[in-house]
Amino acid sequence: AYLSHYVPKTLSVVGLFVNPSDDDITQVLENVRLDMIQLSGNEPVDRVQRIAQTFKKPIIKSFSIQTPEDLHHVTAYEPYIDWLLLDSSQGGSGEVFDWSLLKNASFSKPWMLAGGLNDQNVGDAITRLSPDAVDVSSGVESVRGVKDVAMIKSFIERVKNA
Repeated sequence: AYLSHYVPKTLSVVGLFVNPSDDDITQVLENVRLDMIQLSGNEPVDRVQRIAQTFKKPIIKSFSIQTPEDLHHVTAYEPYIDWLLLDSSQGGSGEVFDWSLLKNASFSKPWMLAGGLNDQNVGDAITRLSPDAVDVSSGVESVRGVKDVAMIKSFIERVKNA
């Protein structure tokens, strides 16, 4: 059985894909309940648009933010996505990017902050940037790939208090 089979219907299941073919997405959807599709590769705008139209699932598109120019590319995607995920230039690396790049940024869609968040910096991130959501993975791991319950609880407390 797939892990997603144990997820209550009240929680959303997100499938993370990197430059997927339609067959890749179809194969997953035939086996797993997905509520949203996250695209974390270098999918061009027209490909994202086709995925949204074909699969009729809300789309999260991740963007690596390293320079102010990286934010200019986001606008072209906004008509075809439901959420933006702003990450470091090394998506999934656990590295924080320069948050000052977001100082005057505004988006037409809700956005999620990712990249190096942990219980020590998430409160500051929320206070400074007011993202609609935060994304964490390695920031709540005691050892690479091993989630730590105490770290998760601390992270959630900091989010609630921000």
